[in-house]
Amino acid sequence: MSVIYGESNSGKTFLALTVIMSVLIEVPFHGLRARKGTVVYIAAEGGVGLIDRLHALRIFHDLEQYPPLHIIPASIDLCKSTNDALTLVKEIQLIDEVQLIVIDTLARALSGGNENNPDDMGAFIRNCDTIREQTHAHIMVIHHSGKDTKKGARGHSSLRGAIDTEIVVTNDGETVLAEITKQRDGKKEQRYAFNMKVIELGTDDDGDAISSCVLIPSEDDSSFSLQQLKGQKKTALEHIKAHLKAMGRMQIVDNISKTTAQAMEVSEMKRLLQRDGIISSQKIENIGRCISRLMQDLQNLNHIEISNNLIFIPQIP
Repeated sequence: MSVIYGESNSGKTFLALTVIMSVLIEVPFHGLRARKGTVVYIAAEGGVGLIDRLHALRIFHDLEQYPPLHIIPASIDLCKSTNDALTLVKEIQLIDEVQLIVIDTLARALSGGNENNPDDMGAFIRNCDTIREQTHAHIMVIHHSGKDTKKGARGHSSLRGAIDTEIVVTNDGETVLAEITKQRDGKKEQRYAFNMKVIELGTDDDGDAISSCVLIPSEDDSSFSLQQLKGQKKTALEHIKAHLKAMGRMQIVDNISKTTAQAMEVSEMKRLLQRDGIISSQKIENIGRCISRLMQDLQNLNHIEISNNLIFIPQIP
């Protein structure tokens, strides 16, 4: 079971469709092998918006007809009872070689349930487990992040504990970046960058052009423009890296995965940055606020990580 999450318009549905197409026609996903199979897509938010995106994928892959993708454009209740889950299982078992079941989105599949309520989220997880166990298919859930993407997907933490893979999706308007933030049986913190390619679909009844997009693998995720730093952010990151190299020590920065990194206390790093004079101000309180803001910006851009009151550099290959 996996979760793809991100802010609205981050590109998470485009990423999911890219994965789906890899499974449907057995094309590599950013260089990774895919196992061919049938896909069931539960479009709980309505399937109308998928039409243009699927049409664009068919044109891009030069397919004469659509591959075996079964779309259910209806709401589903995977929270209040087991009825919908069992009905879904019966329908899916009538379809041959289903490898992947996509639930879009978790919020709609809760059918009014509370994402933050452990009982409601627990019911959703149990229903997903039932579907997965009875169909032997992978369950992919499309979900939203909270106000701060760095704090993970919305809702109760039991979801993250239950899934095998978690992928966060961000974009800067040109590049979509998918980063694996949890992988139960493999490497996490792997990143895959994509560029948006516009596909012309034709014209509507008024003669206006219709287009959609597909994701094209980028050769190098360093092209992700959010990673390009200037001014104080660039200076602050250079100083942070230097201090961590000189005075940081290997510590556990994630109690769950027991991940270690060269780290130091956040308060000590702030003191060092203040001593370095990277902020030009006569007022100590202004300097402190500016340094805190710089560190938050660098964390949001994935250049640094702050966890358990420790600051360190994410170990991303």
